[in-house]
Amino acid sequence: MNNGIFNGTVPGPFIRARVRDVVELSLTNRDETGNPHNIDYHAILGPRGGSALTTAEEGQTKTARFQLHCPGLYMYHFAAASVPVHIANGVYGLMYVQPAEGDLATVDREYYVMQSDFYHEALEIKDDGKPSFKNEVFVSKCGSRRAKCRCLQMDMRPR
Repeated sequence: MNNGIFNGTVPGPFIRARVRDVVELSLTNRDETGNPHNIDYHAILGPRGGSALTTAEEGQTKTARFQLHCPGLYMYHFAAASVPVHIANGVYGLMYVQPAEGDLATVDREYYVMQSDFYHEALEIKDDGKPSFKNEVFVSKCGSRRAKCRCLQMDMRPR
């Protein structure tokens, strides 16, 4: 993480792997405020997956190794307080876990669309205090080429 985002990009790097792959990810906390940071990889065990493994104090690097078990398109993001503020500021990314064997039909191109909003002023979170996530796969036709579009929608409003 650098300047509050992963590898200098919003969203963070796209990660692609297969079921049964062992993935190793490292987080270096360069935040000089003394705040701990970590990464929540929903591809590990769902929400809060792996965040305890990667909690790094200022100047510390943490590395987590884990095996992937469930195919799908998953988000990752900071899980340290305040999660809505981190996500609203672009600290998130996508991980696609392919099935162990094969995948969906062969296509000419793949598109990964991740929608989020950036807020200039603090807005309220919904009454239940939770954002709603959408994880859908769209198959479409682009001219004479077949294409796959995987979408993850996020809306986290800082308190």
